[in-house]
Amino acid sequence: MTSPNFENIDLWLFDYIEGNLSTYQKTLLENYILNHPELDVDLDMWKMSTLAVSDDFVSDIHIAKKKESRYAYYFTTVLGAVIILLIGQADHLQSSLNDAANKIAQEENNYTNLKAEKLSVENNTAQVNKYADTPSKTNGQTILENKENILYTGSINSIALNTLNSNTINSSENELAVMETSVTTRIASQSNNTQIKLTPLTYIPLGQVLYDVSESDELANTNQDKIKKQRGLSGLKISTKEIFNKIDRVLSKSTALSNYRDHYYMIPGISSSNANLSSTGSVSQTRFFSTSRVRWIESEQQKLSQEFTLDSYVRSLRSGVGAQVSYDTYAGGTIKDWNASLTFSPKIALSRNISLEPVAKLKVGNKILNSSKVNNNTVSLFNSTSPQLFSFDTTQAIGRKLWYRDLDAGVTLNTKVFYIGFQAENLLNHVENLYQNQQNSNYRTPTTYSVLAGTQYMSRNEKISFHPYVYMRSNTDATSYYAGFSFDLDKLFIGASYGSAEQYSGSIGLSLNQFALLLQSTRAYQAHLDQNLFTHQLTLRINSPMSKKTRRYITL
Repeated sequence: MTSPNFENIDLWLFDYIEGNLSTYQKTLLENYILNHPELDVDLDMWKMSTLAVSDDFVSDIHIAKKKESRYAYYFTTVLGAVIILLIGQADHLQSSLNDAANKIAQEENNYTNLKAEKLSVENNTAQVNKYADTPSKTNGQTILENKENILYTGSINSIALNTLNSNTINSSENELAVMETSVTTRIASQSNNTQIKLTPLTYIPLGQVLYDVSESDELANTNQDKIKKQRGLSGLKISTKEIFNKIDRVLSKSTALSNYRDHYYMIPGISSSNANLSSTGSVSQTRFFSTSRVRWIESEQQKLSQEFTLDSYVRSLRSGVGAQVSYDTYAGGTIKDWNASLTFSPKIALSRNISLEPVAKLKVGNKILNSSKVNNNTVSLFNSTSPQLFSFDTTQAIGRKLWYRDLDAGVTLNTKVFYIGFQAENLLNHVENLYQNQQNSNYRTPTTYSVLAGTQYMSRNEKISFHPYVYMRSNTDATSYYAGFSFDLDKLFIGASYGSAEQYSGSIGLSLNQFALLLQSTRAYQAHLDQNLFTHQLTLRINSPMSKKTRRYITL
């Protein structure tokens, strides 16, 4: 066994319980189970299957002696006697039937040996036609039917004789037998002249319909056709079931589409954790993110940003909790922004495969303005999607600090194979009169709405994952659309996205289970500056070891 997987997991669990694994193999298996919490149940069942064996002999256990039951002996004897009697009676009945059949055969041989003919061939032929065409019964017919009843019903000899004696015929049995034999002989000898064809009949009791051989064949063929159709339908059902089983295996979490809720997004100017706030505490690890961003370094509107994020799942609250601290400096220190925020995201299980993750983020910040570096009556792109105009009355005082607070909220619906989320930022529309000093100016930050949806493809060995997504962001000033993907090939991470206004993004880096270092670059055309500018971002991620207890609550 090289490594545990879904095909050999039972062998690994067996060796794990029996103590046949090395220390390295135990660690390998435990890490695999942490990544697949659905195997916890299998491991618990394997543990329950072992029984503790005691080395001490308990002498106070009394084994009851086996007692013979004479009633059982009597019952067995009587039952055997009854069976023997029944077998004997059956043998006697069979022998009686055989004797009756032998006697009838001897009589028929005697009839055929009689050569005397009392009627002419014409009379015999007429008599045959009469038997064949006339539906009424004659004496000869009655005897024939009685003889057929003897042969087919298998009654004993005494019953057959009583049936023959019950006929109301005054003529002797020998004469009728001679007539019957003669007729049969004449038919056989002159078959070429008379060309009479008799269809053999199968004996059926009175009240039932007689079918000839051809009709019976047709019925048999019809039944065979029905059986073939039924087999064909059953085969079609089996084939259809196999097809649906294959589709189900393809779409299952372990082989194809999945949603591990630990995704990386390439949205210009926004960190991955802020693009989807509901991802706070969505994995069974404590995560630390450090995001460093340099925007438009070759222009006067350059901006440097540093962001630290810490999030984890709190089992007692059944929620994800996160904290974030960020710092921005714009245009060589013209505006500086310090802010801190707390994020709370409950994890609500709607069913075994569907969960709801609402989120709320409360942020408090302080913006500092250096008026000596401001070029009055110029456009400020501190927020790239919300341009503002510096317009100060130089005869009045210009403020230096601005405290603000605001609220972000959203919700994400997670399933095993895809997710979709909605988010709103700056719901309180905090006042930001940082760009004017007139008393009547009261600029408020607009609310920004965003929608995010995506899925994930995971290979069976979980070394390759592909995560496509779409993202839309809109406020009163602008609306942007993005489509992108991230591709994780074991330890190599590659990503790309394309957005409106010709925004191209690419990412490459190293991605491990507990460490990741990703470099991202975006090229976009800025209409306000009439330039193609770049934004570079470096993300460092450090994860704690995976928590087995936590993963049970947050993994679909």
